[in-house]
Amino acid sequence: MSGPAREQDSTQSMLSEAVRPGSLNWFVCLYASAGLRTRLHALFAFRHACETTVHRVQEPDMARIKLAWWREEIERYAKGGAVHPVCKSLLNEDGEPLLDPATMANMIDAAQMDLAKTHYPEPDDLLNYCRLGGGSLLSLQAEILHGKAFAADQKDRLLTVGSGIRLIELLRDQRVNLAVGQVYLPLQWLDESGLTIADLDCDHPQPAAVEIMRLLGQLTREQIADHADHAATRKPGAHPSAAANLAMHRRMFDRMHSSDYQDVFLGRTALSAFEMMRVSWRAARRAARQD
Repeated sequence: MSGPAREQDSTQSMLSEAVRPGSLNWFVCLYASAGLRTRLHALFAFRHACETTVHRVQEPDMARIKLAWWREEIERYAKGGAVHPVCKSLLNEDGEPLLDPATMANMIDAAQMDLAKTHYPEPDDLLNYCRLGGGSLLSLQAEILHGKAFAADQKDRLLTVGSGIRLIELLRDQRVNLAVGQVYLPLQWLDESGLTIADLDCDHPQPAAVEIMRLLGQLTREQIADHADHAATRKPGAHPSAAANLAMHRRMFDRMHSSDYQDVFLGRTALSAFEMMRVSWRAARRAARQD
């Protein structure tokens, strides 16, 4: 297989993994037009590349080199000189970036924190990580869906809601993350409870461990409450994809909350493809009617 053919095959594999049929990302893309869908695919592939570098590259030095390459690629992208097909597809007809390169670089910062297994002393430290990763991703999605950058207050709102979405993912994946030594909890809460990591990685948690998940749930609710206060799927602008994205994450959060976070200790909480279809379709339809 020739070089260009290998590159095309690798890029297609990257896109396919990032937006698997029936996945949450797939449903987000489902409610966008064909042109926007292509750009969302590319954004999700970029995030997937950062995540797989952290979780699949076994040698840490090699993972750092790969993330450094992506940072250099974002610098090239900022100047219109991207070389990776994913980033090239996020340039406009004049070769200019469609997305804010600094915000894309924030996602690499978050991946580097994952790679380093960074600890978060206080809740604000964890929130900062979530804004870099989840907040930046939601902000970039909004840039694609609305075809523009946002004013500072609007972007801050997107970063806040996006950090809440990332917190939902962290709640969902607590056991998976703890098993590989990644602790996405404020160490302050662990110190105050007297618990160890082993006390959290179990099927039958102590009351103090459940209380920590309640605290994480409250922190999550405070971030996504900004959506209720400001109608983040309608302001700025209504878009069915944005509504579907938030609705599916909120459904996951509501399920964990309704179990008093016991589901967090029993393994990853997931929505079936049918439930994602039903929840996303209803949310997208409401958003379309409000537009």
